[in-house]
Amino acid sequence: MSVVYMSILGQVVTRIKVLDLVIQMVGQRPMLIIQIDINLYRLQHCTKGMMDG
Repeated sequence: MSVVYMSILGQVVTRIKVLDLVIQMVGQRPMLIIQIDINLYRLQHCTKGMMDG
């Protein structure tokens, strides 16, 4: 039981660390992140359009 709990706790801590890192990166380079987001959105939009016909 405690092993499962420790495993879940470890996953949560890892996610919090990753989130913290992402927030730091966004804080440092917001324009770069926004550009990447826009490019990903366009890419998804294009591929979706192609798949729809």
